[in-house]
Amino acid sequence: MPFITAFEKITPLSIQCKAAIHEVAQLQSLPKGGRAMIDQELYYLESGLIRVVYQADAKEITSQFEHKGRFFMAVKNFPEQD
Repeated sequence: MPFITAFEKITPLSIQCKAAIHEVAQLQSLPKGGRAMIDQELYYLESGLIRVVYQADAKEITSQFEHKGRFFMAVKNFPEQD
């Protein structure tokens, strides 16, 4: 499912809101087994399965698995709010 459709399952979006999202959204494709750095952005997985990991004490720690149709972000990098 396209990410705009996924957003609209959460809340209705105006035409202006959809246009603003399309202006800032970027499609990023990875080959199977590929790696990418994720940071403080929100991601949407259109297809496949993803394993989100981070490094701690020279070990690779799995923080989450997500499947198609899910939003995710790197929880370790989530900005703290005061």
